[in-house]
Amino acid sequence: MLLRFGIMVALAAAGAAGGAVAQPGPATSPGSSAPPPSSTAAPVEGARHDPSNPTDLSGLTVAIPKTQPMVTGAYPAMGSSVAPGVVILKLTFDQPMDPEGWSYARGADGAYPSCLDRPRRLADGKTFVLLCTTAPSTAYAVQVNGDGGGFVGLGRRAAAPFELRFSTTGAESVRTIKAAMDAAGLKDDESPVEDSKPASATTASVGAPPTP
Repeated sequence: MLLRFGIMVALAAAGAAGGAVAQPGPATSPGSSAPPPSSTAAPVEGARHDPSNPTDLSGLTVAIPKTQPMVTGAYPAMGSSVAPGVVILKLTFDQPMDPEGWSYARGADGAYPSCLDRPRRLADGKTFVLLCTTAPSTAYAVQVNGDGGGFVGLGRRAAAPFELRFSTTGAESVRTIKAAMDAAGLKDDESPVEDSKPASATTASVGAPPTP
């Protein structure tokens, strides 16, 4: 009893003199080391995201291009001649594009085909397909982004203007979407109409927009 009282007096004296008294830490099993100190960094006041740099998302790096989008491929090819009837205009850009932006208009050097109101962006994010019909032996000119807007990249920069010129022959008309898809090099799941019937069973009348 006297020993315990002496220890308490000694601890009280050390505290009064400004001495630090060690506090017990968490218990650990024999042979194990104590847990390391926390390495969590304090919040940085005023931190912001710089959209000009790639953003790392769980190992996936996403970089938004800064350059102006350009058309790198088209069907029909520039200056080519194709069979009349159902034609799928295909434009491929050099970078991922906004699916809700597009602009097609009549060019200065030809007629404009009869087309649906909107194109479909394919799974690659860079290619748009638009379902149209054409007449025999006719020159066509399709102006893309002629007014400086419409097709835009994910960085919200408008694509460079582009005019697609092609003509049709006097050959037998293409009358099915499936045949037009084959001519444009499209796969079965790349139909220009997302909710269309199976391509092999879909037909369209020449001179009017195809019926989905």
